[in-house]
Amino acid sequence: MLLYLSLRGRYTFSGLSRYGAYCEKSYRLHFEEDFDFQFFNKELVLENLSQELILAFDPSYLPKIGTKTPHIDKFWSGVLGKATKGLELGALAIVDIKNQSAFHLEAIQAPNQETLKAKGQTLVEHYRDVILERGSALISLADYLVVDTYFSKENFVNSIVHSGLKIISKLRKDANLRYLYHGKQKKEGEDLANLVIKFS
Repeated sequence: MLLYLSLRGRYTFSGLSRYGAYCEKSYRLHFEEDFDFQFFNKELVLENLSQELILAFDPSYLPKIGTKTPHIDKFWSGVLGKATKGLELGALAIVDIKNQSAFHLEAIQAPNQETLKAKGQTLVEHYRDVILERGSALISLADYLVVDTYFSKENFVNSIVHSGLKIISKLRKDANLRYLYHGKQKKEGEDLANLVIKFS
């Protein structure tokens, strides 16, 4: 990690071998192994942040025009205001309210439409599953999850709330809120009877 943070120039395997203690092949082989970034970043959070924490999740668009990159597709770009060819990463972060800072936890690449269709999923359902898979680890850090308006959908909100997390979000323009009334119900024809009494 120290070598990676102090590397000069471009981040390549030959650059790592130039400044590090191992040959280029060793670095290539090590980079092929899985690394639990979520656990690593969680330990950093516990060491350096306060107890006033909330979780944040937001997908980010990355421009990419190649044809060989896995899961390249058209994704929404907030900057351009339209769907554009590239990649999308769902970024999980932990926000320290007391110190007004944030730490990155994990980035998860979004699958393309072809992969989602094969799984019978939508992009929102994919992101719902991403958060649910990490549920217990996330709840151990904070109870609240902040998401943008795009995630104010029934299948996302209900699943996340049932997992134990509480959601903070802005509602969509077409939100149709209905509150269940638990008070005394009127009997059928009661309004009509009252109306007759008033006019007679």
